[in-house]
Amino acid sequence: MALTDEQAKQIKEQIFKQLESFPEDKREEARNHIDSLNNEQLEEFIIKNNLIKKGGSGGEGNENSCIMCLISEKKINSLPVYEDKDYLAVLEINPVSEGHTIIIPKKHIEKIKEIPKTVEKVVENISKQLEKKLKAKEIKILSSDELGHAVINLIPIYEGKSMGKKIKAKEEDLRKIREKIGEIKEEKETKKEEKTEEIKLKPKEIIKLSRRIP
Repeated sequence: MALTDEQAKQIKEQIFKQLESFPEDKREEARNHIDSLNNEQLEEFIIKNNLIKKGGSGGEGNENSCIMCLISEKKINSLPVYEDKDYLAVLEINPVSEGHTIIIPKKHIEKIKEIPKTVEKVVENISKQLEKKLKAKEIKILSSDELGHAVINLIPIYEGKSMGKKIKAKEEDLRKIREKIGEIKEEKETKKEEKTEEIKLKPKEIIKLSRRIP
């Protein structure tokens, strides 16, 4: 999930706070270097320096270190479509199709295999609503842990179209899609006699999204 201008601004501000502990003669040089980085360079910088490889909400002294944690804690602005006590689902800012949504575990989880099975019900609920409200032919379920925080991608596929490449979307377009989707409510447990189908995230069905960093 590439950085938006607002995300980059907020992350730089957090790094600047950490620079307060630097020796004065080094502080200004480091600040100028960080300030000169564009969004892609900043993302590469924080990955190389392991600033987003550890959880931002799970341990002391590790605050504001993971982009996905920052989003789930709402310290970085996003466009949510669903939220419960364990997960936040937001629109991808660099979607491969209209309505591309990311489910982020609020607890910092590094590996896909460590995501609890509770995500299956959330995936089914959101997928069903995306397909209905966006009139999609199907929803592709893919996974990614490339930023050090495992997420599930829900990608609507439309009639006559296939998945494209990641392209940065305009905020106004994302807001229109958010309005179209609305707020997806948490699905309550059904009665015992009712049967519900669950989406099984088998290893062979999980495909990582490829992504290049300049």
